[in-house]
Amino acid sequence: MNKYIKNNSGFSMVEVIVTLGLLSIVAVSGMKLADVSQKQTVNAGQNTEIEGYMKNLRQTLRTADGCNAIVGTNPSTLDLSSINYNLGRNVKIDGTRTVLPTRNSRIEVLPISIFVRFNKSLDGNDRKISKKTYAHAQFDSSGNFQSCVDFDIESVKSAYKIACDTIGGTFKDGVAETYTCDFSALTV
Repeated sequence: MNKYIKNNSGFSMVEVIVTLGLLSIVAVSGMKLADVSQKQTVNAGQNTEIEGYMKNLRQTLRTADGCNAIVGTNPSTLDLSSINYNLGRNVKIDGTRTVLPTRNSRIEVLPISIFVRFNKSLDGNDRKISKKTYAHAQFDSSGNFQSCVDFDIESVKSAYKIACDTIGGTFKDGVAETYTCDFSALTV
C-alpha cells in the first residue's frame, strides 16, 4: 500500500479526466464565440452593403433626371434598376413603398418619402429591414404629381422666395435659374 502512495511519477486517471473535461469546456466555448463572431461579421457586411445602396439611391434622387428615371410618371411604382449598385452577401430588395405628402391647392415642390425594404439572409434565417429616403417632386394645383425636381436648385429657389416674401416683395421666377424680388408694390 505504501508503495502506491509514495509513487509521484505520473498523473492519476482522475486528474487526466478532470483536465480533459475542463479543456473540452474551453474548446466548446471558443467554438461558440467564433461562430457568433462570424455571424456578426456577416451581419456588419450586410449592413454596409445596404447603407452603400441607400447612399447611391439618395445621390441619384437628388437630381431631377436621376429621380425621374426611378419615379417615372407614377410615384407609387418605383424602378430601382437604374441604381448601379450590386447587392451581395445574401441581401435582396424585398419591396418599396412611396408615401406622398399632403398637398395644398397650389403648385408646390414637396418631398416624397421612399421606403426600401431589404431581406437579409443568414444561415437560413431571413430578417427584413426598411430604410427611408426622400425625393423632391413638383405637384400641380390639383395635387397631381408632375415630375421630380433638382433638390439643390429648388432649395436655393425656395430660400430666395421665402426671403422675398418675408421682406414684402413679390417673387418672380425667371429663366435659367434667375429669380427676382419685385418691391414696386410696396408703399413706404
